[in-house]
Amino acid sequence: MQFKQLTLVDNVGVGIEIVGDLAALVVRDLSFGHHIRDKVLILDWKRGIVRAELYTNSRRYQSAIFLTPDIVLVTNAHERCLEIWRIPAINETATMPFICGTPELSLAMPAIHPGFVVSEFACRGAPNPALTIPNTSRPFHSSATTAILVFHLTISPIDPRVPIPFIFFAHRKTFLDLLATAAAGKELSNSNESLNPLSPTSNTIPVLAPPIPWSAWGRPVTRWLHARNIPTEWITSTSGQRFAFVSTHAPALPQPIVVLDFNEHHVKKVTADQKNDLPPYHGAFTPSKVLRESQTQTGHTGNVTNTTNTTASIAIESIDDSQRKLWRRVWLETVPDAYAKMAVFREEVGGHLPYVAVKSEKLYDFHGVLMDDERIIGIKRNRVLSGVESIEVIHMG
Repeated sequence: MQFKQLTLVDNVGVGIEIVGDLAALVVRDLSFGHHIRDKVLILDWKRGIVRAELYTNSRRYQSAIFLTPDIVLVTNAHERCLEIWRIPAINETATMPFICGTPELSLAMPAIHPGFVVSEFACRGAPNPALTIPNTSRPFHSSATTAILVFHLTISPIDPRVPIPFIFFAHRKTFLDLLATAAAGKELSNSNESLNPLSPTSNTIPVLAPPIPWSAWGRPVTRWLHARNIPTEWITSTSGQRFAFVSTHAPALPQPIVVLDFNEHHVKKVTADQKNDLPPYHGAFTPSKVLRESQTQTGHTGNVTNTTNTTASIAIESIDDSQRKLWRRVWLETVPDAYAKMAVFREEVGGHLPYVAVKSEKLYDFHGVLMDDERIIGIKRNRVLSGVESIEVIHMG
């Protein structure tokens, strides 16, 4: 398919997400001061048509992600907000593309101090929503609805020489719930207006509502990290409710791989294990099974003779030591983000979304890592050229 974009090719930035028959194509004009040309094109790629163009009057777009096969979320750096758009249904009699200028919902980011701007604002999540369940032999597939989305937000002084990178996370379901709540409120408002003979008619042009303030939606459902030591150039760093990274101190200084798990059931499980003085993920994964087998063998031999009692006590001490080592590699994060680390913001960020963090026992000299449901892929760059020199696949099972 072909279409025309009134921007010089050298100044065009493009991002794309595909779900089913639709593709969300983010077209950016990289020329200074010309972001008014930015737009999101919804392409029906099988039919070779542009179904819709999405854009507001004030925007600087960088990326879009599908929340469902017919709803997209777009990052707007200029307005420092997230826009949620509903893709119009196909209409054989209507002229396409549909020009859409009003998102269903806008969600504001935390307010920043004067003298700072949002220079980069991108998002990513995996898997994307699908109309059908993947037909594979794998016993487990991450849910797109409960998957986390990772947002890369870079804040710079107006003289952007020292950018300040942040990463924040939220579940895809969070945005769908917010959209459903807003839609319910809108239906109630429309119902009340229909009873008022002085209310505007349904032919009134939709007005862009102000974004919902950060304090009204963001604090309980997000988690923020300062990304100074977290690589942000690798986009496939999430799978389901997990996010993997290796510190930017590698490869010069080998680092462990760290996986953040935002699954609320895992958070509750590990919280209970910690409270009950048990190994993390007790009874669920291999480390706990190994410990349980050791405990069983110790119990079996513990009451034979004094010599065996001594052996049993040594084994118990060994178990306790193993448990302590596990807890040194697994920790819970449940307290709100520290405001002191977010000094560019002029309101409380306060991300409360809890997670379990697990770091690898082995250290790696990767430049970055990617992940899916089964594997973590370590990447090493070529020291001379800019490409990838080698990869290492770590199977998680």
